[in-house]
Amino acid sequence: IIIALIAMIPAIGISQTGVVWSKFMVADTLTADTNVTISTSGIYSSWNVFFSVGTTTSTASTVKVQVSPDNSNWIDYANMITQTLVTNTNFSFEDDYVSFRYMRFVFDIEAGESVPINGWYTFKK
Repeated sequence: IIIALIAMIPAIGISQTGVVWSKFMVADTLTADTNVTISTSGIYSSWNVFFSVGTTTSTASTVKVQVSPDNSNWIDYANMITQTLVTNTNFSFEDDYVSFRYMRFVFDIEAGESVPINGWYTFKK
């Protein structure tokens, strides 16, 4: 029975088919307002973008999600909160569906501060 269960693992959804993921911010240290854009195909059934904030003294730096069909006209992602970047924390943005071709993360960095950050995204078809 155990061997049969192990053989079924790929059939019950652990397969990575249709998943696009990447680490797109690698130990970046932000010292000024920054926009980071991800190109999507607009056909994903779910997505998650995970951030890990390093040690910072900033208490007012933030990030929000915006989307665009053409990489020129941007709007805030509906019902997505702006996240405050707090020292040594992890957080993510996620939703069931993305219908826009481009997604960006708008970092508003507190004057005189530096915020070390890593970011990963996962899009599933």
